[in-house]
Amino acid sequence: MRQTLARIGSGAFALGSLAWLLWPDSLGRFLDPEPLLAFLAGVATWLATEFHNSEEMEKAPAATNDILLGRKLVEHHQEDFRYLLKSWDTFAFLNETVYDRAFAFLDDWSREKSLFLDEELNRLFEDFMSEFRDFLHFVGMKTAPHRIGGSEVRGFKPTEVVSEEEYDRRKTQSEHANALAYKAWEKLDALVKRTRDKIPETLVD
Repeated sequence: MRQTLARIGSGAFALGSLAWLLWPDSLGRFLDPEPLLAFLAGVATWLATEFHNSEEMEKAPAATNDILLGRKLVEHHQEDFRYLLKSWDTFAFLNETVYDRAFAFLDDWSREKSLFLDEELNRLFEDFMSEFRDFLHFVGMKTAPHRIGGSEVRGFKPTEVVSEEEYDRRKTQSEHANALAYKAWEKLDALVKRTRDKIPETLVD
């Protein structure tokens, strides 16, 4: 709104200066430096406001698709993915439902059901999902769900007695998985911060 008013005011000032310049009280004052300078300054200011992007265009509302995807990412960032990618040690057993939701989210992205229309956010989203895919594929190939205490769980920790060599091998694999998880978390964290900046509608209680 302020820029629009500035554009109108600058134009009015330029036109007023033009009237002052073209309607002198005598022909000898046609190029009087005072009205001429005022007119040229008004025109320059007017052109500057016209070449600047309108604030109404800059604050155009985000696409509904981007708002919904942004809210979903904010929710995952606060809950499941924070736990899976940042807080949890993959060596220990984690309820399989957490992995199920993560694989379902990855599947939607793989089938191009999830994407941002905003180019910058979609680039950040692609960066995150690439790291997220690497993490989930590694865990999926190196582990399998087990039923313990009536629940399906997944982790690198062996469920049976194994040799020290095998135990160390699985521990090393889990450490690699943890590193992949944290790389994905850093990408997600950057994405969510930028999403909140660009789309305030994604801020949820």
